Amino acid sequence: MGYERLLDQLQTSSTGFVGNMLEGLVAFCIFVAVMFAGLWVAQVLGLILKRFLHQAGVEKFLQGHGVHDAFVGFTFSNIMIALLKLYVVVAFLGIAADMVNVPMITFFAAQAIGYLPSLVQGLVILMAGLVAGDYITDRMKEHKKMPFANSVAIVVELFIAYNALVIAMPLLLPAAD
Repeated sequence: MGYERLLDQLQTSSTGFVGNMLEGLVAFCIFVAVMFAGLWVAQVLGLILKRFLHQAGVEKFLQGHGVHDAFVGFTFSNIMIALLKLYVVVAFLGIAADMVNVPMITFFAAQAIGYLPSLVQGLVILMAGLVAGDYITDRMKEHKKMPFANSVAIVVELFIAYNALVIAMPLLLPAAD
């Protein structure tokens, strides 16, 4: 009697284990497939945005005004493309997590999707401050009659960049109020 009961328990357990393992494997495959689709869509949209910005002449416009170097080693186009790709990948992460019923990842993806517009607003303010600071600094350095033009220009650029960062900080980091 005890042997039959043990055998029955093992049979039930192994059936449940195999069923759960297969269900988890299928859910993982679905999750990975949706994430790969998201990465592909992000890449395609990134290429479309890159072509659009190139045809619009954004980088040439910034270079023509001498402010293309205001983004500390980054280009305006690369920043916009990275933000678009991030938004698409996070959206697909939320979709994939919802499809396989992983509520924690779904919640975090929903929170990230809600935060990204605020991040974009903060980056726009910060980038506008960097561009304004670089433009004003370049104009100040051109005036040779101004004493200590380079030193004053650097101080003015730091002041403008600092103020832009202070204004953008609540949008970039919502808990930084």
